[in-house]
Amino acid sequence: MLAMSLALVGLATGCPAIFPEVATRMGPAPAIERFDPPPPPDRHYIVVHGAKLPPRTRDGREWDKVFGSLPDPYLKVFVNDVELFRTNIESDTLEPKWADTPKGNWPLKLADRLRIEIWDNNPLVDHAIGQKEIRIDGDFFTNPEQEFDFDGGGELHMTFQPAKPAWGLGMWFELRTGSAYVTRLLDGTPASRAGLKPGDRILALGGKQVAGLASDDVSGMLNSIPAGGIAIGVQHDDGSTLQVNLKEGPMYVLFKDYGDPDKKQD
Repeated sequence: MLAMSLALVGLATGCPAIFPEVATRMGPAPAIERFDPPPPPDRHYIVVHGAKLPPRTRDGREWDKVFGSLPDPYLKVFVNDVELFRTNIESDTLEPKWADTPKGNWPLKLADRLRIEIWDNNPLVDHAIGQKEIRIDGDFFTNPEQEFDFDGGGELHMTFQPAKPAWGLGMWFELRTGSAYVTRLLDGTPASRAGLKPGDRILALGGKQVAGLASDDVSGMLNSIPAGGIAIGVQHDDGSTLQVNLKEGPMYVLFKDYGDPDKKQD
């Protein structure tokens, strides 16, 4: 009702109308043995499992004698000097688990420089606990379980798996009176692989002209696609048209675009 009211207000005042954007259904992938296409080589699902920190600071002093307590550690992960993510801060511990660390697909490929830093959170100035930098080589991904040892003691446990898929079309669309338009696409999703583009006008669904369908029918058809897919016809911005069978499938989307592919999205 709110979106409809906004559209009517726009017409009455001469301002551009505002139409609702609808996300297609997306969620965890089904439990099947193989996905088509397989995970891309430049994305990996990274999980932090925790660390064991040295009992002394880098200059050899006991933590509680220097700061009055054990460290409040957090972790930062960089690839090619760009920060991918950092963990939550855990208080007064030498064995942080960082259970609230974001899990997801991150960009990581052969020859990248991976740098891991552990810091002690401090009200004035954070203190470095340990750092490790490696170049990703051909052997790195043969074993997803990785243990990193730091100079001065301490170790970190992480896993680096092939990117995990979410499932769906990876597309958003806009409903207008008697028409519908593609508004957004996630990278490397079934909708983008099928050739759809932002700005495409959806002409037909399942052999029916969108101009003759109610908005609820269009939304329902795009969010209840059968296993065999649905025929869709679109018109690109340049006037050319595309007819394809659109099917839900694996999407190896990055954390910044989707979050954890193992979790159902709101």
